[in-house]
Amino acid sequence: MAKATTLGDAYFGRAGAPRRINIAMLALMAPLPLAAIDINTTRTVLITPISPAVRDMGIAIGVLGGLAIGACFMVLTRMSPRRPGWGRSIGTFAFFSLIFAPLNGAIGGHFAWRLADLYAFDWRAPVGTPKPYDVDSFQKAGRGTAKYASIDPFNAGETQVEITDADYQTLLKKTPRGHYPPFCLWVLQEQSGSAIRILTGSALRAHPSALASCP
Repeated sequence: MAKATTLGDAYFGRAGAPRRINIAMLALMAPLPLAAIDINTTRTVLITPISPAVRDMGIAIGVLGGLAIGACFMVLTRMSPRRPGWGRSIGTFAFFSLIFAPLNGAIGGHFAWRLADLYAFDWRAPVGTPKPYDVDSFQKAGRGTAKYASIDPFNAGETQVEITDADYQTLLKKTPRGHYPPFCLWVLQEQSGSAIRILTGSALRAHPSALASCP
């Protein structure tokens, strides 16, 4: 007698349609670890605006990818011998889509910024020169030890720059409640045409930013 197919076989089947769907789902999920690696290894951040069409396209592609992941989960559920009703199948699609669509949309937006950065600077290694920018805000990363100051000199969205504990304490003690911090942050920047990026991540740790009074 043939062994009965289980729900697990539908999700992790090694042959036929389930296998193809699992491969497709893994491919759709690939941007998640890639984004995590990129965020932790990138050396630059673009601080000037990019084309809204490029940004929105990246977000839209990410959202569609998230919806496709939800659809994969729904199809795998429908392929189970203990096939649920359409109401439960649609609920499965909605559940996973609500998880992955916003997440993949954010990742798509991140990659749009990264591609705009690399394209504007011809994919070359960064070489920065010192430049001060007004500090807009500062914060501590949850319960962790990392501290950040945010700058947004071109209204492109705040960019967080890691600062030392001493600089964080200075901002904390000398910023009146409800006011912008009365300091500037010296960073290493590079310009190509109208595009400006700053060194961050591993590059910034080699050349730490410095808090100072604004010139």
